[in-house]
Amino acid sequence: MKRITWMKLSLDIFENQKIEYLGLLPNGDKYFKIWIQLMVIAGKSNNHGKLTIAQDLNYTPEILAQKLNHPIKVMNQALAEFTKLKMIEIDQGVIRLANWEKYQSSVKMEVIREYNREAKQKQRALEKQAKVS
Repeated sequence: MKRITWMKLSLDIFENQKIEYLGLLPNGDKYFKIWIQLMVIAGKSNNHGKLTIAQDLNYTPEILAQKLNHPIKVMNQALAEFTKLKMIEIDQGVIRLANWEKYQSSVKMEVIREYNREAKQKQRALEKQAKVS
């Protein structure tokens, strides 16, 4: 299965008003690190910016804190700031990076999803044919 191994990161990220604002906060450096880590998780999840472990299993703040080695208090504060700045959306327990298309090309991701779907279809056909033989 072909995986996404890249994301876009703007060279002017440090001039972004939201990133500048985060940098002014007491835990701003940690929040910035968490933001980058969330972008990586979203890319690996390959689910339209949603932070998912599996199809129906979502990352929670507690799991994120453990996985990313941050205190739960700092994680909750970071998520609250990201929500306030509209960098993330949390809907029914699902954390999703807003404007994910800025960081990942949706068109290329759709091409990869289609490639994966077709590859799996071919694999199943070969397995079915091998059983018949």
